[in-house]
Amino acid sequence: MENKIVVLGEQEEIIPFMGSGVDIYLINNVEQFKDKVMAFIKEKYTLILISNNYIELIPEIVNQFSKSTTTTITSIPDKNGNSTFTKNRLNKIVKKAIGIDI
Repeated sequence: MENKIVVLGEQEEIIPFMGSGVDIYLINNVEQFKDKVMAFIKEKYTLILISNNYIELIPEIVNQFSKSTTTTITSIPDKNGNSTFTKNRLNKIVKKAIGIDI
């Protein structure tokens, strides 16, 4: 099975991934973005990397696929270097697992 990877974000965020062999999707419209994420899931992408600014807009999709064995959705830092979405998710997972808020 081929592992397909896609990176979604603004131009400044996806440029570092160009030439790496992954698919790139430039986000111009929030509504199209949500539809495109669902399309990538249906196309069986194994890893979907989304800019922190945009992943925060689709928590229901991220939560729905958080236990998926076929598709992983996670964030990449936005153009300012922020990755609060992933940090907050990891904190919740660790707190649930060991009972300590790190």
